[in-house]
Amino acid sequence: MSQDQSESILASSLSEAILRKVFEHAPIAIALADRTGRLILANQALCNGLGYTADELQQMCFTEFTHLEDVQAEWELFQELLKGQRSSYTLRKRCIRKDGQVLTTLLSVGLVRDERNRPQVIIGMARDITAQVAAEERAREYLKRLELLQTALEHAGEAVFITDVNGTIQWVNPAFTAITGYSVEEAVGQNPRILKSDAHPREFYERFWSHILSGRVWRGIFINQRKDGTLYHEEETVAPVFDAEGRITHFVSIGEDVTERVRTQEALGRHERYLAARNRILLAILQAFDLDERLNHVLDAVLEATGVEMGGIYLVEGSRVVLWVWRGVSDEFRAHVQAFPVSEAPAAIWEAQVIRERLSETGRFADFAKREGIQVVASVPLVLPTGEWLGTLMVGSRQYEALAEEDVRMLWDISRQVALAIWHAQLLRAAEERLRRLITLREIDRAIIQKQSLLEILRTVLEGAPAEMGADAVAVSLFDETRTRLQVFCMRFPNGRVIEEPAFEMAESLLQWFVGRQEPVIIYEVGQDPRLQMHWEAIRNWRLFSYLGVPMIVQGETVGILHLFTTTPRVFSDEDVAFFQTLAGQAAIAIQNVALIDKLRLAYEDLKRAQEALVQQERLLALGQMASGIAHDVNNALVPILGYAELLGRHGDEQVQVQAQRIAEAAADITRVVERLRAFYSPRAPEETLEMVDLNKAVLQVVALTRPRWYDMPQREGVTIECETDLAEDLPPTAGVGAEVREALINLVFNAVDAILAKGEARGRIVVRTRWQGEWAVVEVTDTGVGMDEETRRRAVEPFFTTKGERGSGLGLAMVYGTMRRHDGELELESQLGQGTTARLIFPIRSVKPRIEVVEDAPLTSARILLIDDDPRVRQILRSMLQEMGHQVTEAEGGAQGLALFEEALRRDEAYDLVLTDLGMPSVTGAEVVWRVKAISPSTPVIVLTGWGQESKPPKADAALGKPVTWRELKAILARFLS
Repeated sequence: MSQDQSESILASSLSEAILRKVFEHAPIAIALADRTGRLILANQALCNGLGYTADELQQMCFTEFTHLEDVQAEWELFQELLKGQRSSYTLRKRCIRKDGQVLTTLLSVGLVRDERNRPQVIIGMARDITAQVAAEERAREYLKRLELLQTALEHAGEAVFITDVNGTIQWVNPAFTAITGYSVEEAVGQNPRILKSDAHPREFYERFWSHILSGRVWRGIFINQRKDGTLYHEEETVAPVFDAEGRITHFVSIGEDVTERVRTQEALGRHERYLAARNRILLAILQAFDLDERLNHVLDAVLEATGVEMGGIYLVEGSRVVLWVWRGVSDEFRAHVQAFPVSEAPAAIWEAQVIRERLSETGRFADFAKREGIQVVASVPLVLPTGEWLGTLMVGSRQYEALAEEDVRMLWDISRQVALAIWHAQLLRAAEERLRRLITLREIDRAIIQKQSLLEILRTVLEGAPAEMGADAVAVSLFDETRTRLQVFCMRFPNGRVIEEPAFEMAESLLQWFVGRQEPVIIYEVGQDPRLQMHWEAIRNWRLFSYLGVPMIVQGETVGILHLFTTTPRVFSDEDVAFFQTLAGQAAIAIQNVALIDKLRLAYEDLKRAQEALVQQERLLALGQMASGIAHDVNNALVPILGYAELLGRHGDEQVQVQAQRIAEAAADITRVVERLRAFYSPRAPEETLEMVDLNKAVLQVVALTRPRWYDMPQREGVTIECETDLAEDLPPTAGVGAEVREALINLVFNAVDAILAKGEARGRIVVRTRWQGEWAVVEVTDTGVGMDEETRRRAVEPFFTTKGERGSGLGLAMVYGTMRRHDGELELESQLGQGTTARLIFPIRSVKPRIEVVEDAPLTSARILLIDDDPRVRQILRSMLQEMGHQVTEAEGGAQGLALFEEALRRDEAYDLVLTDLGMPSVTGAEVVWRVKAISPSTPVIVLTGWGQESKPPKADAALGKPVTWRELKAILARFLS
């Protein structure tokens, strides 16, 4: 190889290396692609721009990273390039980076051909012009905004003007001319001082110019003057305009006429200050309930709200008006205004007024007020809605300008609320005082009751009489049996020492007052009254001043005198007298009864038992009222049971008749239970039917009926229970309700079984006994169960009290108790924990004539009957019973349908002979049916069916038939109206 060839090869290699370096490190994106658009080679700039690696790009066609909206345009240019229609093309296109970001690029694409002019490779170079495009867009937007700004300034409602750096106006908008009154020609070339008013001081404008000349924006409110001389408030923003070198060239001012807003804000501010002051005072009212605390809170709040330094509140006390609380006045001043008789109170107290007088003036304020430095006083009478004057709020100041008009008006506005608040506090104080008196009386009464000797009672009275109610010293004198001579005397002195000395002498006039007239005696200054001849030395030593003597009266006789002394002058009020009269009465009763304390204790125990019995009875009555709500639905369910049982009872098969009779008896018992729940516990009604009950037979029936409960079920748990009877052979029957008696016995047997099972022993025993005890028949149920403690035994008959947890309802013994009360009997419980329980039913032995019901067996004349009831089961059995009796029955499933059938029958002249309707139905009730039928056809008999008892019969109904209905009852009542 020659040296020239070697140099050529070396040059070629160097050129290729240099080109590759240039390709790789070029700052713009470069790629080579084949005729299909797939990239053959991509430099690092392209990889960085698109976020792909070179290998990833060499697997892609350029359309894959081209924005979808730009693909078609470039592809067409690309095809023209391949076809030789163009040698290159340049366009803006959007590329999609691997991370999804969109780039805007300026792309130049050329086709490289070989020496035979065949397409060899496509080269593309792209530059990221995203920032440039954004800048262009911003420039376009800026121009649009400038145009918009110009338009906006021309049409803006705010006044806009532009000045040069010296303040010469160069441009104004139409709003400026409208607000100021100056035309464009008049304003341009002028200085903004043409708008200057005298509302701002010179310093204000100096600060303004200093601010804007320093290059800062100024915002504030000018009080300017229009061309016509009127003033207006303008809220302005003045901003400097800078040139490229940062020098101020112009000022732009934008202003808005805010005159009305300023006036509104000022008015709002005044109103807010008014409300704040008002609320501060009303809040002070709520901060305390005690009269003194409330008055002090109110006065402090008033002084704070009005900004004055002195004030006070007067209250009417009886015949005087008294300064109750005060602030900021001297003792000398207060001595002149502390209190006035109501009739002599100065007008400044009871009239609403404001008095202003400078210290240099004379005529309105007294000299003592001048010495206090007072120059203004406002009076705010406190008057209740009833018109009653309660007192006056007074405020004043040593500053003549104090107490603005709105402050005084605010005080007058809230005077009624303040008056009511003070009145409520006075009522509360009076109530609390009465409560304290009552508590004191109760405590003394309680203490007296606990004493069992005369001396203990007297000491209790002396120690319990409160000094704060006018009893600094207390004495008690008791009369002898003749009621003419005092023989027992005790006295407590202010230091608490008690003396017991012979009774003192009294003037005859005082004795006559206490014994004859039986009225209290009040002596304002006891040391000056000779009628009270007692321990003068003690009175002088203790400086006892006022006296109240109250006769101690029992059953119309004066048995003694309660003496009360104060160490300071006191006018005893009516409430004071009433309190000590009550105290004297309590003490008199205790003294009278001290000899009978044992009898009183027995009487108290009897009363306690009676109260407990009454409470128990009321609880049972409440339970009965609650249970009555379910009676209607239960009775509805019993109607078909009892009705079909009676129909089966007419069956020819004797065995069927026997089973039907048992069903009927069980349904009848349920009926009685429901009735008893409904009336539970209410006294037995006089018209309620009684029967002669054989208690022995009832016991045997219950034992047989409950056998599964006391024998079979315990056997499955491995417990054997024996149930024995011990019946008195000569026990006579007694009047009662058999179903109720059986239900009571069943409850007792069930309780006995539960008690035995709760004990957890393998064997248990129940004994049911009957015996005759004088005029009483006794049934006892004794078990060997777990027993009860005394608390459980005492509460056992309370409704809903149970020791069985979720298994028990707490109604069993309560129902037994109610049954015994309805039978005028008693329920007794004896029990020992772990030993068992005996429940004893005690019935009065009495008789009743058997009630004979006569029901004709002969069939009645067939009648057309309209039957209305919303319960299909009730309708079905009643229809069967009525048809069995030979009647024609038309059914209606509700009141509305029944009335429609009744009216239709009348129109067809086929009126029903009788209407039988349920009382409790939705929509149209039975009562409405009765009223409508009687309004249409008064002669048509209407019988209502009810599960709520006979007392629920509507006034216009001809009769009421209780659910469940029996054959005999239904036939008897039909015979009554269809005969």
